[in-house]
Parts: sequence; structure tokens; C-alpha cells
Amino acid sequence: MTSKQVAEAMPEVAQATLYRHIKILHESGILEVVGRRQARGVVESTFALKKGAAHLTREQFAEMSPEEHKTCLAILQVDALTALSRYVDQPAYDTTNEGMTYLAANVMLTDEESRTLRLDLLEVVRRHSRRPSEGRRLRHVTISLIPEAIP
Repeated sequence: MTSKQVAEAMPEVAQATLYRHIKILHESGILEVVGRRQARGVVESTFALKKGAAHLTREQFAEMSPEEHKTCLAILQVDALTALSRYVDQPAYDTTNEGMTYLAANVMLTDEESRTLRLDLLEVVRRHSRRPSEGRRLRHVTISLIPEAIP
């Protein structure tokens, strides 16, 4: 995704703030440049999540600003949309046999139950992570667990 695409997905975030956070994510190795093109005299970079680099420690995650959280989630969402577009733009695909799905759910949980769910989800992803081999192809899994704001 380009910085422009992220900005379009997050119109409430000031453009300078967004570009600064993308720069920080790139310099910290979370995002990598996967393409460049000339656009109106400016070089436009296309970014993607660097494989294996999208994991932050709990301390790093806790120290992020609200804008950094919004930028990271927008990048994850754009990355998921990009993967979906590549999939459904194929000449043929089979969502049932290939196991493609997406889900949104609202669940009532205590903070402790939410922490347990987070750990359970991480364990499921870890358990199903496999090395490339015959018959396997990459599956994109995007998870967000966001508490409702306290009124």
C-alpha cells in the first residue's frame, strides 16, 4: 500500500502525522518498500509488512501513541484488503474448498477473559504456522481485539 492509500483509509489522521508514523514503521523494520513509481514528479513508495517483523513486544505496544495505534491498524487492514484483492481477482477461486473467510464479532468479556482470548488466538496461529511445502500456500490472518470505549 502507498502512503496515499493509508491516508485515504484514515482521513481523521493529519497527513503529516500519518507520514511520520509510516516513516517510523519503515525505519524500525516493520514496513518495507516493495515498489516505487514516479507520480507527478514525486517518487511514490509502496509499502508492505515485512515478514516476521509485525510483532511488537507488549512494552512497545503499550508505549504507542493513539495515532501510532491507528496507523498500525490501518496498515494491517490495507494489507488484508490487498491480499483479498489478489485472491478474488484471480481467474478462478473457491472460497469453500480453499478455506477463505472473514469474520467480525462483538463479544462480552471481562479484561481477564479478553487477555485469555488474545493468548488463545496467538496460540492457534502459532500452532497452525507451518513451513512452506507441497500443497501449502500462504494464508493471511488479521486479528484485532479492541475493547469498546468507556462512556
